[in-house]
Amino acid sequence: MSSLPPLSILFADAELAATRPLRVDLRRRGAKVHLVDSADEAVRQASIDVPELLVLDDDLNQSAECGLLSWFQARFPGTEIILLHAGGDVAPHGPGQGLLFSAHKPVSKETLLDVIVSAFPGRLREDPVPPPKEHVILCVDDDRTYLNSLSRFLRRRGYEVFCHESARRALQTLPEIKPELAIVDIKMPEMDGLTLTRCIHQAFKGQVPVVVLTALDSKETYHRARESGASYCLTKPCKPEDFLNVVDFITGDLDEEERELLKSRVRVDAAL
Repeated sequence: MSSLPPLSILFADAELAATRPLRVDLRRRGAKVHLVDSADEAVRQASIDVPELLVLDDDLNQSAECGLLSWFQARFPGTEIILLHAGGDVAPHGPGQGLLFSAHKPVSKETLLDVIVSAFPGRLREDPVPPPKEHVILCVDDDRTYLNSLSRFLRRRGYEVFCHESARRALQTLPEIKPELAIVDIKMPEMDGLTLTRCIHQAFKGQVPVVVLTALDSKETYHRARESGASYCLTKPCKPEDFLNVVDFITGDLDEEERELLKSRVRVDAAL
């Protein structure tokens, strides 16, 4: 890296999970990354520390009375802007719209990182600081199709995943796996997920959080899960954003700013 100060980047996006891997990577490459999930917070943060790059979700842009994009372009013309769209309309691309880059979500981390590296040559480490370790997650569900899908989803996020269709088999492998998080379906034959949750809670003295998955969205189910030692209860089918917010909050490599932002959201969406 050069002797220039760290590249200052502001992410303004109400959906936090999709661009989280990019933020983690940018921090490891030496960037100073801030995150806000409302238009008011974007204005406040930019007024404190003008970003060199704004990564803006178009839904948040349009939620502001004057439009965040117009506000930034008028107030901070030197700030480069990446605009991400959720809708199906054709998105504007490139500097013709006063933008560094624009695309429909989802956009891969690699694509956005290439854009940022090209726009700010020499401002990011070529070799990012490696993560502390690969976090281990145990997934237990007797539905093989769902289990495979869950496993692929988590592995794409960089987690090491161990899967079992049988709660009894999962229990036998606990001493070897030593997971940092267990994701457990409730309704399974032989041994149900709540029994497995109690066993995990006892075996690790409450040090391994358990996320319970259930198709039964009821207060009674949540209460039984809490009594069994579960930390969170998510209802199937679960939105990817909600699911990743819980998993990343428990085991992800988050900075304190994002962890604080997620805390209330996780409690509202998934906490028992």
